[in-house]
Amino acid sequence: MAMENFDDVQQNPATIPSPAVASLLDRDLVRPQGWPTTPKAVRSRWLSIISDTVADLTLLACSVLFFAFPLIVHHYDQADIRNHPYVTKVLTRATQVGPSIFPILFAAVLGRAAHSIMLWYLEVGAPIGTLDLLAGSTSLTSTVTSQLQLHAVSLPGLALIAIWALSPIGGQASLRQMSLENQTVPIADSLTYMTHSGSTAQFGYSNRGIYWAIVNALFSATLLAPVTTKLSPRDTWGNLRVPMLEHFESSSSSNEGGWFSIDYTGTEDVHYSSLVGIPISGTNSSFIDYSFSMESQYLQLKCSLVNYTLPFFDSGTEFLNKSGPYLDSSHGQGMDLFWWMNTTERLKTNPNATQEPLNFALRLYWPEGIENISKCNITTTYVEMDVTCPTSTTCAASRIRRSKRQHPPAAFTQLDLQSYAFSVSNWDIFADAFATAFGLAGNRPSMISSYLANPLNPASVEMTTNNLARPTPNDEYMFRLNQLINTYWTSTTGMVALSSGLDTMNTYKGESGLLPTTTSSTRVTKKLVTPVIKAHDGWIAVLSIASGILVMASLIPPFFRLFLRRAPDIMMNMSSLGTRHNSYFPLPDTGSFLDAADRARLLRDCLVRFGDAGGDGGDVGKLVIGALEPPGSTSQDIQRIAGEKRLYK
Repeated sequence: MAMENFDDVQQNPATIPSPAVASLLDRDLVRPQGWPTTPKAVRSRWLSIISDTVADLTLLACSVLFFAFPLIVHHYDQADIRNHPYVTKVLTRATQVGPSIFPILFAAVLGRAAHSIMLWYLEVGAPIGTLDLLAGSTSLTSTVTSQLQLHAVSLPGLALIAIWALSPIGGQASLRQMSLENQTVPIADSLTYMTHSGSTAQFGYSNRGIYWAIVNALFSATLLAPVTTKLSPRDTWGNLRVPMLEHFESSSSSNEGGWFSIDYTGTEDVHYSSLVGIPISGTNSSFIDYSFSMESQYLQLKCSLVNYTLPFFDSGTEFLNKSGPYLDSSHGQGMDLFWWMNTTERLKTNPNATQEPLNFALRLYWPEGIENISKCNITTTYVEMDVTCPTSTTCAASRIRRSKRQHPPAAFTQLDLQSYAFSVSNWDIFADAFATAFGLAGNRPSMISSYLANPLNPASVEMTTNNLARPTPNDEYMFRLNQLINTYWTSTTGMVALSSGLDTMNTYKGESGLLPTTTSSTRVTKKLVTPVIKAHDGWIAVLSIASGILVMASLIPPFFRLFLRRAPDIMMNMSSLGTRHNSYFPLPDTGSFLDAADRARLLRDCLVRFGDAGGDGGDVGKLVIGALEPPGSTSQDIQRIAGEKRLYK
């Protein structure tokens, strides 16, 4: 080929053999070591085929896993975690690592897909703007900035931005598509609670002393319970305590149905009728938010402190003579009980008949020879309660009112019932046991006096000095004594159930067989708590779309490589673009068939510079990418750019 001048070489360098181009440009021919010397067909090496295949399969497999991830989560939506522990563990771990892995995988897959499409467009012929758009689409940031820099915002460019935006969104979707939650399902059921039977049959056997020892142990334990327990809506054993309705009737107003709401968050303590509660059966930890109503009863005392002080060793005859003849009495450590009513005759009275309340006198011994006497009568209060239990062990009455059911007159109490002994009422049995709970006899104060003085910590009261002050005012004294009477009576009739719960094994075994605790049942609404896998459909849809695009994009490189492309691979790097048929980087005519990896390997040690090629040797230069001449060469070298002091073509 004839070459007439330098401009022909610059305009058509590809039509001129490389040695001639190098000679005309006064440059040495670049001969990298290992550069091919003979023409060959365009064919990929086995190493490239294997590496591309491994990369394609790996990215496809990861994309398929991310596509399957939301489908699996949707499949296990509302699944019980306890039935699928391994699946829960795997899915939870996947949500933790997903936000980190997904953007990396998305960039790798979409970057390779954009590169394959660009090479195919380059091979078949496409506008440079399209090629630049695809070449700059390596991440969301580069896609946006490249379009702004090129001033080439277009619909395809906006579509690429939208696709790349799925990278961070998909990462968040992999985290937020699933959560572990507690599912609650309302369930209607029934439960059982202890009722006051009024029976003392368990004490009618020869081993009654053992049972009274149990009652006294329960009584002592409740008196010495921690302050938090005494103020709690549940007793020492978790039984539900019944609030004292009379306290609410005297201190607050009821609603239209006669209900009094119970506030456990206020500054005023809730007054409870007894230190022990009502055992409930049918609750367990699998359920929450129990809600039910129940009926109960308790003994209500009305007392007055008598303004009369007796000598320490006086038997009380003078006082009793002034008050009228008494029929019977019980005596124990630090206290005496007297009553005037014929309890045997009361047994014959119809419970529904009008009668006077049972009354008695209580004399307590205090330190330094001080005594006090109170006169009391006993009635029955019947109440209805609404109970809520956030958990199976935290039941508390939420509101209370007087019972709307039919009951015997208030003056008739369970103490008026016949006891295990013929012609003897429960009161006679109860009075003897209550008076001797802390000793058979003695004129020193007992734990009962200590509780009346300091109910929160009776053990701290010094029983040998006058520091044991008599409680005032009268209503507070009456309330504390009321608690003691109810506590001992409930312990008497439900001694086993109080500490051991309602169970068929927790019965009194007498000579005639089992004597079970009397109970009642009520309807309850509760919620079943089930730990489940919760799928969030919105995030599942986002991840499905993003991972679906990943799967399709991961198929593009192998499809184009196998069925569409014929040219060797070209990378967006200097060895592929900056040296191919560059007259300022003259290479041998052979080697055009090399793919990007081979070109990069062979040219990695060659020096290249973006600088001033000198142009025509005048004051005007020309900026090119070209090879640096080796040291000692006499050929024209590419100089550093001079900056604003020199003009360039």
